[in-house]
Amino acid sequence: VGFITAKSIAGDIDARNVVVAGVSTFTDDVTFKGAAANMTFDKSDNSLKVDDDFKIKVGDSGDLEIHHNGNHSVIADVGTGNLQLRAADFRVTNSDNTATMITGAVGNNVVLYHNNNGKLSTDSTGITVTNRITGGGDDNTYINVGPNDIIDLYTGGTNLVRMNANGRLGVGTA
Repeated sequence: VGFITAKSIAGDIDARNVVVAGVSTFTDDVTFKGAAANMTFDKSDNSLKVDDDFKIKVGDSGDLEIHHNGNHSVIADVGTGNLQLRAADFRVTNSDNTATMITGAVGNNVVLYHNNNGKLSTDSTGITVTNRITGGGDDNTYINVGPNDIIDLYTGGTNLVRMNANGRLGVGTA
């Protein structure tokens, strides 16, 4: 019981309410254990590991939170600001990086993917949609942009209007 003043300590220290002042160097893994969660710096893979539901809070008010709740990984701005991602280009992929969901680049297009295939792309003139445009959740009513410069309008699952590049407009069966 009392105070220890030392430049170097070797061996295990079993103590409560330890205050370390100055620069300290830990040469191996370091684990901090608490009543609710553990945190370890793992030297073998240079990672900081924390238990599920442990939140890393950044900022004076802790407005940025990073955590894993056991099922989902969350990065959230819980304050009044905005969460900003800044890069010359970005990609959102699945966890093993085998399927793309969104890509984008400064001065270039942004692409939304379904099943790893680009379906909606922006460019300097507007947007490009692959295949059909469906509105209001009605799968039977849509605009189909097909091959060979053909646009079809469907209602009730039936192609009622067709336009082509030759200036032909078909309505119903005519």
